Amino acid sequence: DLSNTALGTAGDRFLGQCPALQQVVLPSPMVSLGGSAFENCRRLVSVDLSATSLRSVGKFFFDGSGLTEIVLPHTLERMGDAAFFGCRSLVSVDLSQTQVVNLGNYFAKQCSQLTEVAFPPTLESIGEHCFMHADKLRTIDLSHTAVADIGEEFAGIGFSFRERPERDVLLPQALLPIAEETGWKPGGARLQAELWWAQEKSES
Repeated sequence: DLSNTALGTAGDRFLGQCPALQQVVLPSPMVSLGGSAFENCRRLVSVDLSATSLRSVGKFFFDGSGLTEIVLPHTLERMGDAAFFGCRSLVSVDLSQTQVVNLGNYFAKQCSQLTEVAFPPTLESIGEHCFMHADKLRTIDLSHTAVADIGEEFAGIGFSFRERPERDVLLPQALLPIAEETGWKPGGARLQAELWWAQEKSES
């Protein structure tokens, strides 16, 4: 319990590789955490960061942890690559009240129990392979976001992903012209093509 400290930042591997860690309470002044902050903390299943002032977290934030649920602060703006990579027990991630602008590569890759992600309206870009092997995630709703830049196979249903999950992808207005080039139509049809490829083609 660090709640009564004045700790404002923590470097890489802050509490990473602590397999016995079951609970953590961070102080209100905390504004940034380095990479792998809680990596492989397999007994850490629930974390509430809402009382902190976190603005940024590094790559591999909870990589391989036992996390099932997390509450993020509204101050959060930046998340490094692979924030929840390999969190195989994580069920949902609510970013809707944050200020996050970019989701890095491999954001929730191999989150096999993930069923829901709520995105913030501030979101502008999504990295590569963010939801690959998160096969229980049936809907990716970006329609209310500002996303205009997407990474290769961000939704895990690109051409090279042989076992495509049944997944609805709802796109923001800015991406609809690109999507239509691939045959995707708003109003019910599933996105069955790699938008990244079409985007790259339109920019070349």
